[in-house]
Amino acid sequence: WIKESSCGKVFFIMGNLFFKYKLYPKAVYEFIKAWENTISPQDEKELFLKLCFLAVEENDTALAKDLLNVLEKQYKNKIKNKGFI
Repeated sequence: WIKESSCGKVFFIMGNLFFKYKLYPKAVYEFIKAWENTISPQDEKELFLKLCFLAVEENDTALAKDLLNVLEKQYKNKIKNKGFI
């Protein structure tokens, strides 16, 4: 039922609250739930960047690199078309 209602924004907001107060394990959980339940493209970019930051905080540079690669693949053409690259 949750997937059909596209309520990923609620999980994203919760993840941001946990992130703000440095409750990182809870933030990761909420961010993953947000991504599974559909969020806006703008929120998705922020979510991937925050997950990347959290991976670096956990010294998981391989995961951070993978997350950045996902961002690059998804948004490279959009950035290129706007003249940023």
